[in-house]
Amino acid sequence: SIEVEVLDGGLKAVVTVGAEWAIYVEYGTGIYATKGSGNKDGWVYYNEKWGKFVFTRGQEAQPFWFPSLKEGQKYWSKAVATIGG
Repeated sequence: SIEVEVLDGGLKAVVTVGAEWAIYVEYGTGIYATKGSGNKDGWVYYNEKWGKFVFTRGQEAQPFWFPSLKEGQKYWSKAVATIGG
């Protein structure tokens, strides 16, 4: 659900992430939340697929957004240097 709109002949781009849960993937949840605001005790929820209650402490972060920005920055820095900017 990541979309890119290229503008100004490729000099600018707007990147959007449409998935509502993307922030939880980027930063993690529960005890694994990288910003420190996650639930530290864990919680129980009913999993309809498994037909039972499940205890969880959260999900580890799987960063994709900021690593992508860093890679893009490296690319554009190299491109600008190549053309003498």
